[in-house]
Amino acid sequence: MTELKKSFSDLLVEDVYELVVKNPSALPSGSKLRQVFDEFLNNPVSRKVYILNDDGKLLGAVNTETLLRLLGYRVGVREFANWSLWRLMRDMLKEGVEGVLIKVPTLKRSDKLTKALQIMVEDHLTDLPVVDDDGKLIGELNSFEIFTKGRELFEE
Repeated sequence: MTELKKSFSDLLVEDVYELVVKNPSALPSGSKLRQVFDEFLNNPVSRKVYILNDDGKLLGAVNTETLLRLLGYRVGVREFANWSLWRLMRDMLKEGVEGVLIKVPTLKRSDKLTKALQIMVEDHLTDLPVVDDDGKLIGELNSFEIFTKGRELFEE
C-alpha cells in the first residue's frame, strides 16, 4: 500500500519527532547561573536551558540573549542606569536562575508544524520545547526540523 505524503500544513510535531532534540539542555529549579553557563558550554548547539520543577515539569528557560546581557553588565560592556540596578544585577548573578527565567511557549507532539512555525515567526524564536500532557519536557523542536519539511515548498 502506498503511503500518502502529507502536505506541510497537515504535518504534526510527531511527524518529525524522530528529528526533534530528545535531550534538550535542562536543569532543576534552584540551579545557579554558573550551572546554566556550564550547560550551554556542554551543549553548544543549544540556545536555551530549560528549567524544570522537581516533577520534571517545564517552568521556563534561560536563553543565550539573557546570559549575554548579564555578562555584558558584569564586564561593563553595558552600562547600568543607576547604582541600584547594578546591585540588583550583581545579586541576580549570585542567586539562582529564577531571577532570569523566561516563560516560553510550548508544543505537544499532536500540534501542527504550522502552529510551531507561527509561534516562531511571531515571537522571533528558533526553537520550542515539546512537553507531554502533564507539562513535562520531552524534547525540543528547532528550526532545523521545520526546514527539513519546509524546503520542499521551494523550487530547486
